[in-house]
Amino acid sequence: MDFLRIAILMAHPILSIMLIWAFMRQRSWRREKTHLRQNEKAAAIREHEKTGNRIMGYLLLVIAVAFASRIIDSIIRGDELTDASKQLMPGHYHGWAGILALLLMSNLWYL
Repeated sequence: MDFLRIAILMAHPILSIMLIWAFMRQRSWRREKTHLRQNEKAAAIREHEKTGNRIMGYLLLVIAVAFASRIIDSIIRGDELTDASKQLMPGHYHGWAGILALLLMSNLWYL
């Protein structure tokens, strides 16, 4: 049972690392766009925007997995349903940082 709990709780950090990697690749576009010809830029911009849309979806997935893994862990531990539902409200900086990341990414996404 502990292996299952660990696997569930590790899903969020593993997905987060993958998301950070996607952010870094997306950010490298700034450097790469200076080397593109005019006719290549339009396609590169479309691809950049498409990747940004995917990253936004991944961010939503990572946040949903974080909340779901905490709730599932509470249920596996045998907590009452009301205690498990309390996991939806972040109680520490890290939890609020995920919500802040969603707000900042939403702002960046609309630019």
